[in-house]
Amino acid sequence: MSFMNVSEEELGIKDFHPVYKSVKPLSAHWKHIAVSLYLEIDTINTIASSCGNHAISSLYEVLEHWLRKDYDYETNGVPCWRMVCVAVKDGGRDSALANKIACEHPLSTTPLEKPIVVTPDVTLPCFDAGIESGSILAENIEGQKKNKPFIIPETANERHAITIGDITYFRSEKLGVGAKENAVYKGQFKGQDIAVKKVGKKDVIEDITEIKLLMKCRNQNIVEYYHFESDIEYHYLAFQLCLTSLEKFIIDKKQREVILQGFIVNKRDIISDAIRGLNHLHEKHIVHRDIKPSNILLVQRHSFTKEIKAVIADFGTATEIDFDEYLKTISRVRGTLVWLAPELLGDKKPKFSKAIDIFSMGCVIYYVLSDGHHPLGDESLDIGIALKSYSTHSFTLDGISDEVEDKEPAKDLIMQMMHENKDLRIPIGKVLDHCYFWSKEKQLKFLEAASDIIESTDDHTIEHGASDVIGTNWMDRIDTAGIPGKYDPILVKDLLRAIKAKKHSLSVSSINRHFPMLLIHVYKQMKSHDKTLLCYYQSDAGDTRNLQNLIKEKERQIVTLNELLKKTEQELEAEVEKYQEVQQYRDQLNEKYREIAEKDQEIKSYSHQLQEKEAQREQENQEYQELFETMDRKLQEKDRELMEKDMELQKKDRELQEKDRELRQSQEAVRRYQQQALTDDHWVINKDEVTLTKEELGRGSYAVVTVGIFRGLRVAVKSLHTIIISNYNLALFSREMSISSQVRHPKLVQFIGATKVGNPLILTELMSTSLNHELQRNRLSNQQILSIAQDVALGLNYLHLFKPQPIIHRDVSSPNILLKPCSGAAGYEAKVADYGTAKVVQANSTGTVMPGNVAYAAPEAPIPDQHSPAMDVYSHSVLLMEMNLHCQPEMRISERTQQSGRVSWSDMKSLIQRGLDADPRARPTMAQVIEALKRMKI
Repeated sequence: MSFMNVSEEELGIKDFHPVYKSVKPLSAHWKHIAVSLYLEIDTINTIASSCGNHAISSLYEVLEHWLRKDYDYETNGVPCWRMVCVAVKDGGRDSALANKIACEHPLSTTPLEKPIVVTPDVTLPCFDAGIESGSILAENIEGQKKNKPFIIPETANERHAITIGDITYFRSEKLGVGAKENAVYKGQFKGQDIAVKKVGKKDVIEDITEIKLLMKCRNQNIVEYYHFESDIEYHYLAFQLCLTSLEKFIIDKKQREVILQGFIVNKRDIISDAIRGLNHLHEKHIVHRDIKPSNILLVQRHSFTKEIKAVIADFGTATEIDFDEYLKTISRVRGTLVWLAPELLGDKKPKFSKAIDIFSMGCVIYYVLSDGHHPLGDESLDIGIALKSYSTHSFTLDGISDEVEDKEPAKDLIMQMMHENKDLRIPIGKVLDHCYFWSKEKQLKFLEAASDIIESTDDHTIEHGASDVIGTNWMDRIDTAGIPGKYDPILVKDLLRAIKAKKHSLSVSSINRHFPMLLIHVYKQMKSHDKTLLCYYQSDAGDTRNLQNLIKEKERQIVTLNELLKKTEQELEAEVEKYQEVQQYRDQLNEKYREIAEKDQEIKSYSHQLQEKEAQREQENQEYQELFETMDRKLQEKDRELMEKDMELQKKDRELQEKDRELRQSQEAVRRYQQQALTDDHWVINKDEVTLTKEELGRGSYAVVTVGIFRGLRVAVKSLHTIIISNYNLALFSREMSISSQVRHPKLVQFIGATKVGNPLILTELMSTSLNHELQRNRLSNQQILSIAQDVALGLNYLHLFKPQPIIHRDVSSPNILLKPCSGAAGYEAKVADYGTAKVVQANSTGTVMPGNVAYAAPEAPIPDQHSPAMDVYSHSVLLMEMNLHCQPEMRISERTQQSGRVSWSDMKSLIQRGLDADPRARPTMAQVIEALKRMKI
């Protein structure tokens, strides 16, 4: 056959799937097909070498090279279906298949315009025979090797659902996030709810390993794997959708109650399921390498029950090992640090071993029984340190909840699984044989059998350590009434005899409660010294597997019956639906008849109601008319009352105008008096009457303070620096001295007078020391702080209430608070100084409007228009903070606010923080500060 009527449309890599599907039956003849497709001998040899003569993989490579034109296509023609037919006939020796392909692709065939989407029936291969070319996984593996994109169209809808081939996942329903780019979403596969694991393509080797192992070790306690898809960037793995993880079940009580409401959950069953899953892996020579609570998931055991089972998940780090690989070292430690076996963290390179999983499972069992604790501690750093210096005797298992039954057997099992010597750890296949997993009936039968054996021998090893098991007298713990024979209260064997005698009235739970160490003690002693009870120690795994197979068969039968039932229900539903449609039509007719009758009755009722409404409306109109007339009379009366009120208001207005004239006259008189007082130099002192000593009290930027003698009295003399003296400043100085001379208050440093000739001298009362000086020497008591704070507040309040205008100090600071020792708990009497010269300093500052000490200044201090008494409240609060913390206030306002938080005196701290408010209007007045200080408790 010449295949002249076969399509010659050029094929490309996008057409790979239909070409591969057509040629796949001839994979055994891949070399002959390669020659027929004009591939070079070197290319064919390279394919044979890389694929190891694996026919399927080799055919895959041949078709890929051919579709990518890795041959002399200019001479032999571009890839097309006609060439495929020739290769099948000549190279594959199959004329029938060639004719079939020719019929499927006639000359008129329209070329494909978009990528072929992998059909749902393409399933993953059995990995025992290698990766089968043509599966989705193989295609993606090869694409990963050659860095070639593999395209499966991605579609989205308004529900944030993304569809990749047969897998759909919902971006808005993320179930968890893993390492790198991995994430798990809720999704669907063929109508079934699933969990979709989305992983980056750079982790392709891990994905292959995970899928390969999951397919090899299918088991009811291994998470089910369903399907695999891929796009340009990611792989998508479809898994069984679980209810929650073991980790969340243990630590998240709220989620546990919501998700598992109505389910039957038993911790011992969960542990058993996890162990069965791990045992299945080890039977398949698979080491999981990352056993931890978050990798053990909880699912519904059967769709028709409310029971929960555990399954093992996340095989990204799992490794399949042969017998000789036990001798190989692990090149890279993988898994989660706190759940690793200690041998993985040593200086020596560890060997592959199933024991590392057993250690981790022991930690998980403790985690479950202790409600979320790790046997080596709760901090990752502490656990890591403990693992590096690990010893079986370096920790206890006392964290197991007291509510756990068989607590001591559980501790023994965990210690065996966590043994520091990996070769001495209990094999996973023997774990379920441990007495911790025995039923109550088996425990009782074991104790009876042990009692019979002990009575028939002279072996006393059972009594070793008896006091730790039964105490000094076991008869004190159980009722021995009605037990025949004599018993020794200090012997274990007699206790076992008593238990055997009272087995019908004494429960196993009460035995374990009274003697928690008894079962594990007898279990160990009989295992070590008696071989007749081996049936209790031997595995019943074979029976379990038979039971599991039977359960699986029953489950399959149930599924078949459910499908048949579902089909029958669907047919019945269709018949019922038809009947319901007829019945619905009849009901609609009857409903229409009833509606017509009701409408007729409504019309009659409406007619009667209209007549009643008309009569009611006439009556209401009459009532409205009467009400209108009554309201009109009341309005006329109100008008008369308003006219009288208006006349009275005019009279009051004339009286107020008269009072206003009198007030203005009084204010003018006061103003003239004040003007005269300001210009009156009654405060001036003759400079010759002042004698300055060399005793200097302090020095500032604009003045120096020394001790002076005035008329035989020791006074404080402030000498202004010559540099700030000017005609303008002297005028301000005179005005400030006039104000100071009028200020009189016991909490203000008394102003005595000042000189005007030459360099001005200001004379004030001499105090013993300053607050700043005392703070540098000693820490003040709370009583002293409160007393000083009240004195300063009283002085400032007087200035703020000064008439006719308040005085703002603007320089409240510890150097300007002077102290005089006094008797009593207060210790000091405090007075405010420098209240009359602040404005002089402002007028002579070099280009700044910031008055006083910056560390005490309020935020609005640089803005003269915003100056108010609230500035002094802010500075007073800083002063309180300085006394309480016994340290200098911070220069920055933000740091100063944070500094206030260190005050430990709660009442004082609250007052300070209110005074440090950035909004002056939100700060308390000085009068309110005084009241707060009076109420404050020490």
